[in-house]
Amino acid sequence: MPIPRSDLVFTVKSQATRESGLHPNEDIFGVEANFAWIFDGATRTSSSQQEARPLVLALSDGIRDAILAGETDLRQIGKHGVDVAIQRLNTDSVTIPPSAAGLICKLEGGILEYLVLGDVTMIVSSQKSISIVRDPSAIQREAFYLMEATTSQKSLGEVLEQRRRGMNTQAGYWIWSTSKDAVDNAYLSQFVVSPDSWVLLASDGFLRLVDLFRSVSHDELMLLAIDKGCEFIIDMVRDLEREDADCSKFARASVSDDASGLLLAVVDDDRQVPSTEKQGGN
Repeated sequence: MPIPRSDLVFTVKSQATRESGLHPNEDIFGVEANFAWIFDGATRTSSSQQEARPLVLALSDGIRDAILAGETDLRQIGKHGVDVAIQRLNTDSVTIPPSAAGLICKLEGGILEYLVLGDVTMIVSSQKSISIVRDPSAIQREAFYLMEATTSQKSLGEVLEQRRRGMNTQAGYWIWSTSKDAVDNAYLSQFVVSPDSWVLLASDGFLRLVDLFRSVSHDELMLLAIDKGCEFIIDMVRDLEREDADCSKFARASVSDDASGLLLAVVDDDRQVPSTEKQGGN
């Protein structure tokens, strides 16, 4: 196993986010020093659920505030984001509070640590190997919901709304929202990286190129991000969505989805301290 380095930092190499065109962009990502994060708000399925844009804005602001205040523990950083969401959002009058998939990662001493809930993805390319980081429960959950929609003859939207009523309970599933208990149940892990590493944070709309359209592999997606940039990848996704505008070839809940990608290089230069945030509409 490589010896962890203490002088490695993130530097932003490419970033892009684009709304679906159906609603305000509910994706957001950010970088602060050796921390990075991405959130993908859950599109509401009915008026009983709040829109997710205010939630992801609050989570991102709270996470940045915690990092700038000197907090380094990922669960505590995540809980501070939830605290800000609780302060800003009024969820008393809604049946289903807003929710979002999200991942926070930290580079420290050559160790990349991450905390994830939901179907966002982190791809790490290091020393000629590639790792795909996801919330294990989210992968199983998505497949189950698609199967349930097919067998019950319900729409995917109906299934999602029913399931979201049980989110952040022991009987349901854990996701970023206005519950700090969810952060305690988020998936936390880490691995060693080196100066030749690349880290790509992506929303599920961005990953449609791999997961839905199967046009490229994860390895090829990373190479495209490095060589062509994240905007180029979103252009490819949008072209494929337009070619299947009736969703007859590739079954999905919506023709288009918010798509966001953030590509970071792990570099051997402790003088580089990136700070950025990107969301729809800016």
